Amino acid sequence: MLGKNVVDEELKRGFGLSIKEIEPILSAGGDAAEMKFMECCHFLWKVDGVELIESFILAVFNKLPEKRSLGPHGLARGATLFGN
Repeated sequence: MLGKNVVDEELKRGFGLSIKEIEPILSAGGDAAEMKFMECCHFLWKVDGVELIESFILAVFNKLPEKRSLGPHGLARGATLFGN
């Protein structure tokens, strides 16, 4: 697993945002947070596969809102990513 610093550098390069700058977007919750989370995961997957995604999730998971809501398709947020 690659470290948080490598993830941070890739996010800065690809999105112009660091993990610290992304955290408030994610903690706000809602559609914008879900989209940003998935955009980051997709970008990191294209850069280096699961290694960067795992580090990203470990860095930001606790910043996501605790309350889970159902999305437009009746799936709990994260259901397809985490298998819930």
